[in-house]
This record gives sequence, C-alpha cells and structure tokens, in this order.
Amino acid sequence: MEQSKVEKRHNEILKMLNSNDSVTVAEFCENLKCSESTIRNDLAFLEKNGQLLRTFGGAVKTGITPYNLLDVKLRKSIYLQEKTEIARCVVEKLIAPHMTVILDAGTTCQEIAVEMARQRIPGTVITNSFYAAAALVQAADTIDLYMFGGLFDSSRGRFYDVYLPNAFDHMRADLYLMGVDGINADSGVSITGVDEIQTKRQFMGISQKTVAVADHSKMGRNSLRLLASFDELDAVVVDKKTPAADVSRLLEKGVKVLGAE
Repeated sequence: MEQSKVEKRHNEILKMLNSNDSVTVAEFCENLKCSESTIRNDLAFLEKNGQLLRTFGGAVKTGITPYNLLDVKLRKSIYLQEKTEIARCVVEKLIAPHMTVILDAGTTCQEIAVEMARQRIPGTVITNSFYAAAALVQAADTIDLYMFGGLFDSSRGRFYDVYLPNAFDHMRADLYLMGVDGINADSGVSITGVDEIQTKRQFMGISQKTVAVADHSKMGRNSLRLLASFDELDAVVVDKKTPAADVSRLLEKGVKVLGAE
C-alpha cells in the first residue's frame, strides 16, 4: 500500500533526526517544503508515539540518543514548563530561609537555582553545576554560593574531578536536591552516568535530607545504574503530568510524593 503524504513526511522527519542530535522547526520546514504549523503538528504526533522529543524550536531523537545523554543545552529546553513547575514546588514546600542546600548538576536543579535567585531566599547553596551557579550569582547579596571545581564537563554543565569527594569531608547540608534519570517503583532511582554515582552518594551522606526531583518522562524508567532505594529518600518531587498510577505505586512503597497535586 502506498504511503500517505503524512506518513512520508513523518518518515522524512525521523530520517533527519536520525542523522542529527537535534533539528529545528525551520530546518524541517525548509527540507520538507511545508508550513510551521504542519511541522509542529507532526512533531506533536511523533512525540506522543515516543519517536522523538520536542524542544523549544525543534526536536531531538530518542532511542539511538537517549535523553539523558544529550547535551545539557538541549536537555534544558525539554519539558521546561514541567521543570519550572517542579522548581516552584521545591522552593515553596522544601526550602526555608537560612538553609544549606546542595543542588545537583541536572537541568531541573538549574531551574530550582533560577527560582531561588528570583525569590532571593537567604541561605547557602553548594553545587558543582556551572549553570546553577550562574543563576545564583544574580542573588549573591542574599545567597552564599559554594562551588566545587575540577574539569568542566560541557556536555553536562558541571565540574568533575576524581578528588572532588575529598572536599565534602568537613561539610554538612540540610537538604540535597538530587537529579535522576529514572524512577521505578519496583527498584528505586537510577542514573546513566557511572562517574556521577560517587559524587551523588557523597552528597547524600552529608545531607540531613535527600529529595529526588524528576519530570514525568523519568517515571517508570530504569537507567543503567541504581543510585538509591526509596528508604534512602525523604521525598520525590514530580510535575502534574506524572501518571496517577505511577504516583499511587510510589505512595504504596511509602514514598512521599510532592508536586503531583
């Protein structure tokens, strides 16, 4: 049976994404000779079917290039509204004035840094995230910032060094906001980057509370390495698009879930 025009266009979109980490709407329009509204409808359909992820102004491929391995600048634009929603929930419900907070290097934690700076909440933040630190500098008069150094990993927007954990020995924090790549009710929280495990576990060790932050795309997923079980977490913060079934399963495991109200 001959393919319809729509099917042909969808195949061309996927071919373009298979050759690139990301493609803009303008590039799709130019190559496929169709309108922006048509392309946006196509991208919405293909995303619903799990064949791509839409970004602000384009799309990125999935499967061959998993979301968590994409460049941080691409990941930042994916599910931005949901990450902003999570950030506001965290600042409203978990962060009090004069707390010491550790912010992970993930894109959701970047949005938490933006929200903390916007509200100018007095306190101390510890981070190895370049982008979180850049946001917090805007509120340097109220937020004390501690930055861990090392080699700058531009793909993840963080500083990393094998000696970094030694810097934690004499530090303590009230709250660690931890970015993850997967949350599965049957196993726990997981990540893909093997080199991140030691740092994240160290952050957990020096914090009174650990809270995982994750948009709905992370729910039900298992990434390469198990990072923590649910009895090691004090809460999980998600966005309102998180399926009710996933929230219910976490609650059944005794996990405190915020943000899905």
